[in-house]
Parts: sequence; structure tokens; C-alpha cells
Amino acid sequence: MHLDSSSATPLYLQLKNLLTEQIQTGKLKGGDQIPTETELCQKYNIGRNTVRNAIKELTEEGYLIKKQGKGTFVQCKTIEENVNCNASFTSVCRANGMVPSNKLVTLALQPASKADIEALHVAPDSMILYIARVLYADGIPVIFDRLYLTEKYSDLIRENLDNVSVYELLYKKFHVIMSESHKTIELAYANEEESKLLNIDAGDPVLLMNETVFDSTGEPVHRTKQIILGDRFKYSIR
Repeated sequence: MHLDSSSATPLYLQLKNLLTEQIQTGKLKGGDQIPTETELCQKYNIGRNTVRNAIKELTEEGYLIKKQGKGTFVQCKTIEENVNCNASFTSVCRANGMVPSNKLVTLALQPASKADIEALHVAPDSMILYIARVLYADGIPVIFDRLYLTEKYSDLIRENLDNVSVYELLYKKFHVIMSESHKTIELAYANEEESKLLNIDAGDPVLLMNETVFDSTGEPVHRTKQIILGDRFKYSIR
């Protein structure tokens, strides 16, 4: 498509409308990098200020996001969750009109660590079921999720956990209902492993959430360590 310099519609607005249409129709998807200013100038035979004005408005309206030293990208839809909620990622994702999925990274029984002993109230010689997964919304990585479950739930090691809600599985197999949780959320920086799994750079800022979840009897079920992409997931307080 070419821009029409003879049109009454300013060129920057024509370019803005064109990029908006590509985003809304899915030709440009969340997380995609758009062409550089130079490439857009050459492709549409327009000036740099025209390109900058279009990108500026699209950024202000939330369609695009600029990443220092990397370029300009289509903004991913943001998932919102009440910080006091104990719902699974699967249900939160669906509530936000997005399709959840996940990919298993590690599934293993391992000796309880000091953190497990303190959070889950288990004996020092206990075994812990460790589940590490990447959680996706509409196919885009959002969270690197590490679950540490008490030995009571070790039978889950026999399950296929790809694209499965662990909470739904815990309810189905063990009739567990998550009732209460203790959370801390802080700023952190992605390490090499986390950056590769979440398709970001090592050292990029992320949210680190540590959580201990209890069932309806007050017994600890699991503790969780999540690395969360803050531009794709946000917590609200209501």
C-alpha cells in the first residue's frame, strides 16, 4: 500500500492508520518489532518527522512500545489480576480474554531446601516436587513459573503437565481448593536462564513474586517463585 501525498489526510495520519490496521488485523502481532524509522521512510517515501509523529501517537495510545537500544515493538495485551486473588494463571488468562498455554521445563522430585522447610512446614529430610514451566498468553511468554509442592502431591510427577492447569489438576486428583496465600512482589533482573525462556535480554527488569499458598484447612500446598514480565502482566488492588 502506498501513501497518498495529494490526499487531505496528513501523511503521518495515513501511516498511523496503516500501522493501526496491521496491528488490529494481526498482521503485526504483540511483541513484533516494527520496521525502523529509516525503513519506513524508504518504504513509503516519506520524511523522518512524518514517521516519528505517527509512531509517537501510536505509542501514546498504547499500540506501540519503545525499548531503549532495541527498537519499537507492538505492545502486548496486558493481563490484570487482583493481588489478593488465588486463581490459576489459566483462569486469570481466560478472564482477560486470552488463550493460556504452558511449556514444561523441569519436573523432578528433589530434597527440600531451607526455603521449602520454612514455607511449607516440612521436615528437613522431606522430598519436594519441583515443577518449572513457562506460562504463555496468546502464545507470548509472560511468566517463568517455579512451583515447589509438598511430597503429598508427588504423584503429579506421572502426569503430562504441558498445557495443563496445575490448580485444576490438584482439585481433580486431590480435591484441593486454594484458600489463602502470602505474597511478596519486588523488582528483579532476569538471569541468563530466565531471559532465554522469556525471550528477553539478561539483566532486563522483571517482577519477582514469591508466594506460599494454603488449602482450605490452612495446610501449605506449595510455594512459588515467578519471574513476571511487567509489560505483559499487572496486579491490581481492590
